[in-house]
Amino acid sequence: MKGKRRMDVMAPTPSGVPVKTVIGRRWMPWRSRTREWTSSAWDLVPTGPANSVGDDPVSAVLGLLWFVLVFPFMIPALLVTPLFLLESLLQWIVLPFAILLRMLGMLDVEVDARQQRGFRHVERVRGWGAAKARMREIAHLASRGAPPPYRYPGRP
Repeated sequence: MKGKRRMDVMAPTPSGVPVKTVIGRRWMPWRSRTREWTSSAWDLVPTGPANSVGDDPVSAVLGLLWFVLVFPFMIPALLVTPLFLLESLLQWIVLPFAILLRMLGMLDVEVDARQQRGFRHVERVRGWGAAKARMREIAHLASRGAPPPYRYPGRP
């Protein structure tokens, strides 16, 4: 188990059908806010006949017409994409310092358990070693069929 960043556990359910639970730690200092905006903005842009545009003068005119029709849909995506790139760059600049502070136990680590059926349990634990120990506890509890939030009986 040494060196693993996540743990996969099959958790029994009351119905008898086991559910896969994935337990892991968050590496990035924060969740990207702009990733979803960017992907949904680009999903709104219609796709067209990309392979057959520009072979002759008629198809070049049709391609230009298609671009004029599609460009208004591209504007939100073109405005959000630089924000996504800036946030990604900022995350990569902050990441080494965040990992160092987590290793020294000076910054919280987010431990999260996700189940196949969509449930997500998130906890914040101080330090990388404590997060690894908490991941093991959650894996043990989940494998025994404990319902989230994953706590031992009698513990707050």
